[in-house]
Amino acid sequence: MANPTMVAQVNADVNPATNTTSKGQRYSVSTQQPTGTPPTSQETVSDSMSLVWRYLNGKGLSTTATKVMEQSWRSGTRKQYATYLQRWRRCCSSRGNDHICASVEDGINFLAELYDSGIGYSAINTARSAASSIVTLPNNSSFGAHPMVCRFLKGVFELKLSLPKYKNIWDVNTVLMYLSSLHPPQDLTLKDLTYKTTMILALLSGQRCQTLHLLSVRGMVLKHDSCVFTIHKLLKTSQPGKHVSALTFTALSPDSHLCPIVCLSEYVKRTSELRKGTDQLLVSFQKPYQPVSTDTISRWL
Repeated sequence: MANPTMVAQVNADVNPATNTTSKGQRYSVSTQQPTGTPPTSQETVSDSMSLVWRYLNGKGLSTTATKVMEQSWRSGTRKQYATYLQRWRRCCSSRGNDHICASVEDGINFLAELYDSGIGYSAINTARSAASSIVTLPNNSSFGAHPMVCRFLKGVFELKLSLPKYKNIWDVNTVLMYLSSLHPPQDLTLKDLTYKTTMILALLSGQRCQTLHLLSVRGMVLKHDSCVFTIHKLLKTSQPGKHVSALTFTALSPDSHLCPIVCLSEYVKRTSELRKGTDQLLVSFQKPYQPVSTDTISRWL
């Protein structure tokens, strides 16, 4: 890890429309995704977001303005809020309160019920954010920023400490020594090749599993001595005017045991016939060889 040639570099001057291999071959990948019935969780999220729609629509906004503002909540945030918005709806219905025009006392009592149910500080704080997205206080102030709400959350923190989950750092050298033993890539099973490639990309880039999940052959320029990935989708850390730069991996020579380019070249070659209509880089090493989720990548690592 002390070798600077192994560290991923960023390069913002990369043409994302160019996708070539070391031999100048161009990728042509269909991006059509299979259709299916949305899972129940998505229906729950949609039902919960109807409260947000009612809140925005009650502000006298046009339909277009309401739809645009509704999209400010990303899919991950919607899923995170869905459970608590549903519980807030049930709580208000049982007490005969309005879901939107509730008092600060109603909101705090709702958070207190969640506290009594045994959930921790982080979950209650999420519930506060969810309620703040739809609750309008009489003076148009934010529910989440109300002094009484902040004081309640402070009390929850003191009663249910929210400390870092991880306290130790594992030895990277142990992993690197094992990865070095998995050589040459041509002799590895697809499972071992997938594990090695994924771990090397994770270590050298320092990126979240979400970023690795969004790596694609369409956004990849693979050469004999380097590989550049351009991310074309929003990340959790993306903000207006701020997005992850292109990820550049350089060849490690003369030792190729941990070379990212050697692993990537073999992995792309081995999986090119398995993609079947997807351009995602990381796919399952078992039939039917579907694109993997962020959770699967996390388990691999």
